[in-house]
Amino acid sequence: MFSIFKSNNPGVVALYLVYLVAFRICFWFVSADADFALNYTEPLSTLLFSWLKSLPVDFKTLSVSLSGILSFIQAVIINNLINEHKLTAKKNYLGGLLFIIFSSFFKEMLMLSAPQLAFTFILLATSSLFRLIKKEKMYGNVYDVGFLIALASLFYYPAFFYILFAYIGLGTVRAFSYREWLGVLLGFISPLAVAFIYYFFTDGHPGSAIPQWVGSHLSLTIIQWGQIAVFLMLTFAFFLLLPAFIYSSAIQVRKFTTLLFVLFFMGFITFFVQPNISVAHLYLLTLSVAVIATLVLTEIKNGMVSEVTHLILILCVLAGQYLPLFNII
Repeated sequence: MFSIFKSNNPGVVALYLVYLVAFRICFWFVSADADFALNYTEPLSTLLFSWLKSLPVDFKTLSVSLSGILSFIQAVIINNLINEHKLTAKKNYLGGLLFIIFSSFFKEMLMLSAPQLAFTFILLATSSLFRLIKKEKMYGNVYDVGFLIALASLFYYPAFFYILFAYIGLGTVRAFSYREWLGVLLGFISPLAVAFIYYFFTDGHPGSAIPQWVGSHLSLTIIQWGQIAVFLMLTFAFFLLLPAFIYSSAIQVRKFTTLLFVLFFMGFITFFVQPNISVAHLYLLTLSVAVIATLVLTEIKNGMVSEVTHLILILCVLAGQYLPLFNII
């Protein structure tokens, strides 16, 4: 089954929908609170979720459905990112599949949330950064990077820190140019300035951005801790194996993988500065993990290793969804 996604057959994209639906069927049996998304006080999140909640549709059903649609779009973008920049020797559709699996580990990640919405803009910003590596005078793309990260921040405050990723990425793929660095800053400031002016003239406020200490507010079950442990162990294994597989790769592939490491580090660090503690934040880690796992698994010649890894990932996702039904833990 796993080998199908290693082929260059666009038709396998349809199988993404099978995974997305299969992982969300659990909500027919598992009671889950979708209202956690309403706790985010960021300007755009408040506006969007308040509107969705007011619609004459069950909010949980709407949240799960919209999340699945958005995840499918994100998976396709990630796959195009890998194939467009030739991160793997042959075109394949493995990256999108792995992203769908990694982004389904927790029930909160299967519902529409501020981190998922912010991730969309961070993904687009990363794609814009990748395109800068071989082109000259890309001031529009540079501006877009800052602009997209600012939009992500207005959905989810921890995304503010990704402006550091923008500058690290720009310094990695481009020679220094003060115009380009200024362009990123202008792009970043523009949406924030509009939001500030709006709140200034309406006497409003953008909500609390004061970070909480994760250790004292995050309550997880033993199953969820186990899922996190597996997620981190597999991530660590992929990261350790990656250098051996990209040693002879093109310089641009090494630069891209460096950016993915930085992206993962930013997602991990910002986990500890959330205004509202939720495991949905782990959604921000999935791009780096999915792409790096793709680079490793496409180079492994033993198909059984890939199949077993695929099976372990699926079982981890399903365990977190269905084991609580049986009161095992």
